[in-house]
Amino acid sequence: MTWPSAEPLTTGDLRLDPLRVADAGEMAGVLADESLYRFTGGSAPAPSRLRARYRSQVRGASSDGTQGWLNWIVRPEPPGAAVGFVQATLERRSRTFEDLLVASLGWVVGPVWQGRGIATRATGAVLEWLVSRGVAEFRAHIHPDNAASQKVAAKLGFRPTGLVLDGEIRWVLEVSGSG
Repeated sequence: MTWPSAEPLTTGDLRLDPLRVADAGEMAGVLADESLYRFTGGSAPAPSRLRARYRSQVRGASSDGTQGWLNWIVRPEPPGAAVGFVQATLERRSRTFEDLLVASLGWVVGPVWQGRGIATRATGAVLEWLVSRGVAEFRAHIHPDNAASQKVAAKLGFRPTGLVLDGEIRWVLEVSGSG
């Protein structure tokens, strides 16, 4: 399976650059605040661990090819320091008479930059780009107490479902006329 490759995106005052291993040092600072892990668990990654993760992610696909991986670093325009990231994991789902391209989206914005609409604008740009590449369904998994991420999802048109996976509620957005 061939998956799309992340491309540079812009939206108003934000630039989204495809992930590079070299971004690990800068992103380690963005991801250092322990408050970011309140709803997801884990802890701030050391730069060496982040470099290893990024080396895997920039390959663009799982080793068996069943998932496509797209990652962007979010920066304010003009080119400024990183403030967060948006990621998409792509999969093909079979439906009667057709295959459906599904994207699971995730976003993180450092605490210093939260509350400014950055996650909504950046994720919206990725969503729009993915629709232009044939993605018909989007998912996000959000902890029930994470009001900020729920607001981002709702502003983008996602709706919560009754499905709970690993303590997170699945939110979905279906797009008609994609492709």
